[in-house]
Amino acid sequence: MEEKDILIKYLNSSTAVSFVHQLLTKVPNACLRVVKPRITKYGTMSYNSSKDLYTISINNNLNPYFFLFVFLHEYAHILTHKEKGNNIRPHGIAWQKHFFNLITKAIGLELFTSQQRVVIEQELLKSNKYSS
Repeated sequence: MEEKDILIKYLNSSTAVSFVHQLLTKVPNACLRVVKPRITKYGTMSYNSSKDLYTISINNNLNPYFFLFVFLHEYAHILTHKEKGNNIRPHGIAWQKHFFNLITKAIGLELFTSQQRVVIEQELLKSNKYSS
């Protein structure tokens, strides 16, 4: 089964599937795993230095919008690690810039409901110092 066929199970539109697939394609040593729900987290990003492999894992019980949000959160960790290496704060300024850019693109593609966009945009306004 192709990656896009799997993604459509967890995302609500072909646009969202294409967006996520495009992001994963930009980092050829990244993979996505959809896993059984965990109690303490919705998703993780890990890096195996011996295999030079980034793995994002996301719980399989999330609604499509939250699945996308968690994916973008974890993908921002990949971009930050590729840019800065290991010596970074997990949700520091570098991560915030990447996440801001990703979430802004997703909003531009209308991948969230109007109500969700309002909440996300309010949060982005609070942290707009990270947009440059």
